[in-house]
Amino acid sequence: MCSTVTRLAKALAGLGPEPLSREFTVDGFVKAAASSRLPAKLFLMDQKRVAGLGNVYAAEALFRAGIHPARPMNRLSADRARVLYDAIRDVLREAVRSAKIAYNRPGKYTEAAEWPRAVYRREGETCLRCGARIRRIKQAGRSTYFCARCQR
Repeated sequence: MCSTVTRLAKALAGLGPEPLSREFTVDGFVKAAASSRLPAKLFLMDQKRVAGLGNVYAAEALFRAGIHPARPMNRLSADRARVLYDAIRDVLREAVRSAKIAYNRPGKYTEAAEWPRAVYRREGETCLRCGARIRRIKQAGRSTYFCARCQR
C-alpha cells in the first residue's frame, strides 16, 4: 500500500492547485500569470498551473473576465488577473451546484437550465451579453469559443 500512496503522491506533486482549494490563492495566481507568456486559455488548461480546469470551464471563465483566449497571460494587469481568478472560482462553484441538482433529480434535469453556457459550443450564435456572434478558434488542437467584442 505504501508504494501505491508514494506513486500517487509523486503523480500529484506536479499538479498546480485545484481552483476551489485553499492552495489556489489570488496572489499565487497573479504571480504565475505575470511570469507566463502562454495564451490565457492554454495557461488555464495547463494542469501544472491550475489543476482540474477543463476546456468548458476555462472558456466560460475567460468570457466572464472579458479576456481574449489568445492574450498572453503576462500582458494582463494584476487587476485583470484577479478578475479572472474570481471568474474561475465562480464558474466552478456554479458547475458544482448544477451537478448537485443533477444528482438529486436523475432523468429530470437539463444542465443548461441551471448552468447555461455563455460561449462554449455556441459558435455562430449570438453573444448573450452584446449580441455579436460567438467565434471558435483552435488552440493546441482544442476548440476555443469566445466573443471577440466582449473579450479583449
